[in-house]
Amino acid sequence: MGKRYKCPAGSRTIIMKGKISLIVLVLAVSVLMSSTLLSTNSARAVTESVIAARADFVISANPTQLTIAVTNTGTSNVAVTSVNGFSGTVALTATVFPLLSNGPVATLSPTSASVSPGGSGSSVLTVSTTTLTPNGDYTVTVTGTKGSVSDSTTVQVVVVGGTVGAQSVPVNSLSLSMPLLSLIVAGLAGIAISAVAVRRRFGTRL
Repeated sequence: MGKRYKCPAGSRTIIMKGKISLIVLVLAVSVLMSSTLLSTNSARAVTESVIAARADFVISANPTQLTIAVTNTGTSNVAVTSVNGFSGTVALTATVFPLLSNGPVATLSPTSASVSPGGSGSSVLTVSTTTLTPNGDYTVTVTGTKGSVSDSTTVQVVVVGGTVGAQSVPVNSLSLSMPLLSLIVAGLAGIAISAVAVRRRFGTRL
């Protein structure tokens, strides 16, 4: 029979220590990976929670459509409502599109709204026109800003009874002189009729 080889006692100790070290290393890597994954998920959850709970506000208008005859005005009530505990003073601006030299003019009173947590502030949008305001559709955008937070809403405006198209109708000089020409023609006709009547009555030549 062959002779069996016996591993020295010292070698067995080294091998066992190597196995234990490898097991400890594997466990350490597993714990580290689990901790990293847990930290990442926790950070993501915190970030999503912060985003979801960010203080904000919402702007709305009532009514959202106005039909205005020239030389008249239209109004809409603007509300600034707190979201997620927002509070502060929101600056308000109003812009009109398309922007024309004689187009409607939008103003806000007041130009800011104070909002408390869970509450709302308000302002009145006034859209005014003149006799030169062109007929057509306009969009008024009301924007509120507080630091890096902003929101906006729109009001559709229809102007009726004004000039045609985007430009004022040009004045025709001939059309201005027509009433005077009509008056002259009427006067000459009256004189001719009178002359005929006199001729028939007195039998005289004129």
